[in-house]
Amino acid sequence: MGASTSILMALCEKADNDIRTCLNTLQFIHCKHKDLSLPSIQSIAIGHKDSQKSILLFWKEVFKLPSSKKLAFTHGDTETLNGSLQSTQDQATERVDIQSNRFLSILSLANSVGEYEKVLQGLYENYLDIKLRDPNMEIISEIQDWILFHESALTMTMTSQEYILMAYLPFLSVAFHFLFAISSGHHVQYPHSQFEVLYDILQWNV
Repeated sequence: MGASTSILMALCEKADNDIRTCLNTLQFIHCKHKDLSLPSIQSIAIGHKDSQKSILLFWKEVFKLPSSKKLAFTHGDTETLNGSLQSTQDQATERVDIQSNRFLSILSLANSVGEYEKVLQGLYENYLDIKLRDPNMEIISEIQDWILFHESALTMTMTSQEYILMAYLPFLSVAFHFLFAISSGHHVQYPHSQFEVLYDILQWNV
């Protein structure tokens, strides 16, 4: 099944640069014995919009620091030493609760969003554009350790069928959140590296 570069580019645009969707669409057209043309591409309904939207929202949650809760404490007319100590303990407990809620929220989203490979692609591409004060490269070093841990667990799962390790894979998203989330949020973009590689391959084959 031959196709011109312009037709394949139209398919990529239709699929929002998702290579898996492109391949599935090509297979569908081939099975239907249809010609690969612009009309055939435009007439196909590619049902991935809802999934794509949920992934984009997930990436935004990962890279956005949630608003800090305002701590409100009620004091009497006279504040005793015990009351002051209790207030300090309450504030510490509140901070721990906020961190725990962030942790559990991102972990829950990572377990439910689906499209696991696409989620990772978005994390890997978007964090590179975030501007952080990290002169000693400590944050970068830490995220590389997390990525190495994730890849090691994934490799062990695939090669040794140690499927119990899959439970640890979503924690990478939590690490990205705590290391790269910023209060202003980040303008996340759908990953495009695969599209660029595909385009380069097509250019070489022309």
